[in-house]
Amino acid sequence: MKTDRPITRRAVLSTTCAATLTAMMSPVVTAKAEDDLGRPTVVWQQCVRRALGRFPTGGGYHTGRDIPPGFQQTAWTGLDRAVRVRATGACVDPRFATPSFCSSATYLLLLKSLELYERTCGITPPRQEWEYLKPYTVKNRSYPIQTDGVGAWGRANANGPGVAELVHELKIGTNLYIGTASEYENPWDRNEIFASVRRFDFMKIFWNDEIGKDERGHMVLVLGRSRHCDRFGRRAGTIRYWSSNGSQTDINGGYGIRCVCEDKIHRAVVTRVNRPWNLWNTEVMGPTDVCAPLAEIAADRSMAPDEMRRLVDAKSYWPSRWEGSHGANERCMR
Repeated sequence: MKTDRPITRRAVLSTTCAATLTAMMSPVVTAKAEDDLGRPTVVWQQCVRRALGRFPTGGGYHTGRDIPPGFQQTAWTGLDRAVRVRATGACVDPRFATPSFCSSATYLLLLKSLELYERTCGITPPRQEWEYLKPYTVKNRSYPIQTDGVGAWGRANANGPGVAELVHELKIGTNLYIGTASEYENPWDRNEIFASVRRFDFMKIFWNDEIGKDERGHMVLVLGRSRHCDRFGRRAGTIRYWSSNGSQTDINGGYGIRCVCEDKIHRAVVTRVNRPWNLWNTEVMGPTDVCAPLAEIAADRSMAPDEMRRLVDAKSYWPSRWEGSHGANERCMR
C-alpha cells in the first residue's frame, strides 16, 4: 500500500471495513485475509443500494448541449453541479443532475457509491483522487471538457466497452463479454453466461451490431434477472435494470427502472465492481489522459466484435459457475 497517500479512520469503523483494511495492509496474503477481502462486497452492495436511493425519479432525458423547452439546464451542467470536490473527499448530489442520460446516470451512481463506501470505511482519500474522478463537462473548470476516451468520465461516457475499461484501469472490478447468439455453439451457453450476471453489475447493452460511432447502446445497472418459458417452451431470461432511459429528448424520461428480454440484447459487456478498496491504492488516470482505443471509435472507426471481446476478456477474472474462471466462456464460443 502506498504510504504517501493520507488515510485516516473514523473513531469507530465497521468490523467489515476494518477487516478489509487489515487484509489490504497485510504483507502476506493469508487465508483469513482472502476471506476478509471477500466480505466487503456486501458493504459495497449496501452502498450502491443507498446511492440509488439518493437519485430522483424521472427528471428528464436529454443528451444535447442546448436547453430545450421545459428544461432548466443541460445534463452536462447538471453533472458538473452534482460533483463537488472538497479537501476531505467529495460531495455527490444526484438531485442536481437533471436532466440526464444513461452514461451520466451510471457514472454518477458509481461516484456516489464510492463516496458512501469511503465514508462507511472511514477513509479520507487524497483530494487529487476526486479531482480526477470528477466529470469535466462544462467550460471554465480546472480541466478542459472531456471527450470520449479522455479521463475517467471520458472513459465512462465512451462508446464500446467504456465502463469496462475504466473499472479495469482503476483495478476495482472485472468484466464479462456476452456475444450474439450466433457466437455460441449451443444457444443454452449464452443463457448460462447471462445467468452469471448479478444484482448491481453494470451492463453495457448493444442493440445493434455496431461498436463505436454508429452503435446503439444503453448503459445500465442490473437490479435482477428472472427466467420464464416462451411459447415454444424455451427458457428465456429477463433483465431488470436502472438507468436514465430515453431515446430522444423527453421531459418525462430520465431515471427509472425498466426490463428487457435477453434475446433483445444483441451483445453486452458486464462490469462487476468487487474490489472498490483498490481505488485507494491506484493512481486515477489524469483528466487529460487518453485511452486511444476508446477515443478512436468515437472519432472515425468502429471496433470489430472480436476486438472488443479480446479487449474485455484480457481484463477479466470473472467469477463464474464453471471451473477455470471465465475459461468456460471461451469453450462456449465458436
